[in-house]
This record gives sequence, C-alpha cells and structure tokens, in this order.
Amino acid sequence: MKNLVYSPDYSDRIKELKNYLNTQFGAETQKKTIKEITERLHLLPDNECLGVSVREMFGVDTDYRYVFVAHQYVFYRFDEGCVYVVNMYHEREDFMQKLFGIDNSSQALDEADRVAEIDERRMSHEEVFGEIRRKLNAK
Repeated sequence: MKNLVYSPDYSDRIKELKNYLNTQFGAETQKKTIKEITERLHLLPDNECLGVSVREMFGVDTDYRYVFVAHQYVFYRFDEGCVYVVNMYHEREDFMQKLFGIDNSSQALDEADRVAEIDERRMSHEEVFGEIRRKLNAK
C-alpha cells in the first residue's frame, strides 16, 4: 500500500480551509468537510485511477491527477511508492494559472469570444454591403 504524503502547500491550504470553515460556518461544518476531503484522499493509494488525469482532461503535459471533493480540486501524483498530494484549490480559483501558468480565466475567454463575434459581425456586414453593391451595380 502506498503512503499519502502532503506537500507544505497542501498542508497550508487545508489549515486555511479549516479556519475559514470554522469561522464562517462553525465547527460541525468544518469537521464534516475536512472529513469528506480526508476520506477521499485516503482512497487514492489503493485506487490510482480514482482521480482525473490533468493531461487527458486539459492537455497539459504533467503526471498530476485530481479529485473534486467539497468544492475543492485536490491535485496529486504518484511518486516512488507514495501518493504525493500537491495542492488544493477552491472551485472558483483559477488552478490552471496557479499550477501551470496557463491563463484559463473566463475573462480571457470572454475577450476572445467578443473579438470573434465582432469579426463575424464585420463579415456579415461586409457580405450584406457587398450584396447591396452588386444589386446596385447590376441596375
């Protein structure tokens, strides 16, 4: 059986989450949520394919995998007989930027969509005006 090893980053994040949950929602919610995350992570040593491959899901060249539990993405990898828990990010965080430096924000995607939409409208207007010009020239 593989051992679970937690990175300092993950350890810091889980402490922050505990404090946040305890302050905002109380001890019962904090314990329930941390237990849910811990139980899922304890399944990993015996279930290598439990999580999703980052390479297969996002096309990033990495051996990281992740599980989604209690609104958290927990990233891990297998390393020399252990499961190394790398870090954890809330579902609203841009983990692609934080882990891999990839700008995957909705703002960047929205901007690209707006540019594409403007280009499509420009083409539509040019096609319409071209058709009108052709009709006027044919008269």
